[in-house]
This record gives sequence, structure tokens and C-alpha cells, in this order.
Amino acid sequence: MILSKNKAFKLYKFLTANVITHLISNWKLSITLEVINYYRNHELGTSKVAAKFNIERSLVYSWYRKYKNEGIVGLRTKAKGRPRKTMNNKKVKRSSLTPTEKEQYQQTIADLKAQLAHERMKNEILKKLRALRQQEDKNKPK
Repeated sequence: MILSKNKAFKLYKFLTANVITHLISNWKLSITLEVINYYRNHELGTSKVAAKFNIERSLVYSWYRKYKNEGIVGLRTKAKGRPRKTMNNKKVKRSSLTPTEKEQYQQTIADLKAQLAHERMKNEILKKLRALRQQEDKNKPK
């Protein structure tokens, strides 16, 4: 089977894009925050956000759900596999994860950006409502 250069390039681009997204299992915190902030601020569906960032739709939703439930701490990469055995066979209590100072700042910034985007949308809606009311008042017969 012989492919033209254009078709071969499209096939190469498709395969590399899909393979790369499946190979990356440890995403950087900055990338996940960027995806979540985009999802929160632009009021788009997970499929459109996933298409923009070239990742799977389920990944966007799972990141958002973790962020919503646990905050920025939930987005940290977690150790995988069987936990290490302790010398004295006592169960080690897992303390709840507390965010670092940098993560607290990132959480606050992300929340404030989302709040600002929400307030801007409300402001635009109110402007349009005011313009519609003024137009209705002009069109009313006296």
C-alpha cells in the first residue's frame, strides 16, 4: 500500500498525537491546572477542552473532579504499586495531604481567576439585559 505524502503525513500526525497522550501518565501540575482553569473559565464541555489540549475527555473530567473534591492537592502525582513494608509490621497511618505554600497560592489564584471570569460573564449579561430594556422602552407606544 503506497500512500501519498499528504496522507502519510496525516497518518503520522494522528498516530504520534494519540500515542504521545497515552504514554504520558505523570502530567505536570502546571499543565493540569491550565486545563482545569480553561475548563472552569470558558464554560465549554470536556470534549472541546480535551480537543484543544489534545488529551482524552475522561482525563479532563477526572482532573476536574479531583480538583473540586480535594483541591490542588488532589492533582499531585501519587505513588503507584504496593506500599512498602515496615520493619515492625505496624500499619502506617496516612495523614491527610496538606498543600504546600506554593500550592495554596496556586489554588487561590485559580479560584480568583474562575471567580473573575464568572463575574465578567454576569456583567456582560447585565449589560445586554439593560440594552434590551432600553430598546423595549423606546419601542413602547405612549
